Amino acid sequence: MAALDGFDRLKGALVRIIDARLRARGVDYLALYPARVAAQNDDGTLELVPDDSRFKGLSRVPIRPGLPAVTLEVERDSRVLFGFEGGDRSRPYASVWDASVVTSMTIRAETKVVVIAPSVELGGEGGSPVARVGDTVACVLPSKMPVAGLIGVPPATQPFTGFIDVSDPVLGVIEGGALHTKAS
Repeated sequence: MAALDGFDRLKGALVRIIDARLRARGVDYLALYPARVAAQNDDGTLELVPDDSRFKGLSRVPIRPGLPAVTLEVERDSRVLFGFEGGDRSRPYASVWDASVVTSMTIRAETKVVVIAPSVELGGEGGSPVARVGDTVACVLPSKMPVAGLIGVPPATQPFTGFIDVSDPVLGVIEGGALHTKAS
């Protein structure tokens, strides 16, 4: 156990020496620094190439998007600011995106996600419209619609079959929908 204590003291001394040299070179571990995303790992962490030559490439840097339960996938060469949690150089993180392309965003919520906005576009600007329960929709029926039924007042009813010519769309109201909505 004494050998381990000696190793921890030696490690602590080396870390203090390295930290002192970096501070002498003007590294502020409470600041944010720009970097380029070289790659994103399967676990969601990033490989970063800092703009500042005082930093070497940073590997397996977790993303902190600023919202809980949000995960992001970003394109290579996206721009990010990175910092160090609590000023600890062994705990880098990526945050504050600039000129980035998010290829995927996942929001996990226990109950629901509510978006309140005058306009919400799914699938990009000018994307396909999404209809809601209660919305009026136009239904296009075949031009020759088969029909069958009874004519008359009971008990004097007569069965009939035939076709109705449908030339215009019929209006309807959406009464139900899918539990999961996808739009593109």
